[in-house]
Parts: sequence; C-alpha cells; structure tokens
Amino acid sequence: MKLPRRWKLPPIARKKISAEYLALCAFFLFGVLAGHLVAGLVPGSSRGELGDYLLQYASGTADGLPVGAVLFAYFRAPAVFVVLGLLAWGVWLIPGYMAVQGALLAFSVRCFVSALGRGGLYLALAAFGMRCLFLLPCCFYLAGSVWRTAKHGTAASVRTAGRKDRLFPLLLCALILLIGCVMELSLVPKLYSWVLLRCF
Repeated sequence: MKLPRRWKLPPIARKKISAEYLALCAFFLFGVLAGHLVAGLVPGSSRGELGDYLLQYASGTADGLPVGAVLFAYFRAPAVFVVLGLLAWGVWLIPGYMAVQGALLAFSVRCFVSALGRGGLYLALAAFGMRCLFLLPCCFYLAGSVWRTAKHGTAASVRTAGRKDRLFPLLLCALILLIGCVMELSLVPKLYSWVLLRCF
C-alpha cells in the first residue's frame, strides 16, 4: 500500500545511513566505553582534590570563558579531520580519532560525576552539553565525508574534491561552530553560576 504523496518523506530522509557513518559511530561508542572504564580507575583518594579543582574552575569561569580556549575546543577536532583527509595515510587515523573524541568526553563526564556526585552531572552537562550539540554533528559529517572520499581515490583526488565540492560544507560547518562558540561564551558561564547556586 502506497502512502499519499504528501505523507512521503523527503529524499534526504529516505537515504540510508552509509557504512562509513555507522563505522564512525561504532568507533565513537567504543571510545566512550573505554573512557568510562579508564575514568573508573582514578583512585578514590584523588577524587576530593579533583572535585575541589572542578569547583574552583567553575567558579572562576562563571564570570566569563576565555575566548581563545573556546575557539580551540570547537575547531581543534574539525581541523584535524580536514588535515587527515589531505594525507594519504591520514584517512586511516580518522576512525581512531573519533574513538579518542568519545573517550575524552566519557572520561571527563565520569570524572565530574565521581568527584562531585549528582551535582557533577549537572556541571558536566553545563560544561559539555552546548559543545556537543554543535561540535559532534560537524565532526561526524567531516569525518564521514572525508573518509568516504578518501576510500574512492588517492590523496590528490581527495585534495581536488575538497577544493571543488567541499568548500560550501566546510564553510557551513565553520559557521555552525562559530555560532556554537558565541552561544557557549554567552550561556555557559550563566549555567555554571546556576549549577553552583543550586547544587553546591
């Protein structure tokens, strides 16, 4: 039975998820699991010091985040993916770097929770939630597109394809990341203040 035409999904929604993106998701989830397990090895004796440090950091940045650090945090991974895509051997490091991204995120969140309890979860959400909302989609898009292109040609063809076909997507990702930076600089200090007042 066919659906009425007005109920049909648009073409972009009917496309199947490519094998490259599924593989990258698997590597990212593996990294999340590894980071979670490694964070569990942090000695309990050091959790109190870690909690004090995290609270001091949140209190110190509640008045404002350093612009340079925010820009670096947002553009570091996308820049790495683009550079790896331009190297003949670099494309094979893209899945591993996605795993590293997942491991760092999971490690950081579990450290927040282990050191500060439930309040640490809210503080981690304030610290990383906005960033993940803007950064992860761009990372998956860039990593998947560069990896897929590299599998169909040499490094020279990747560079040529990047110049001809990927300028607009790269600019779009850069614009999204800049919006994320502005949102983080504007909202995250307020979220820090709110969490500190309500949970600590």
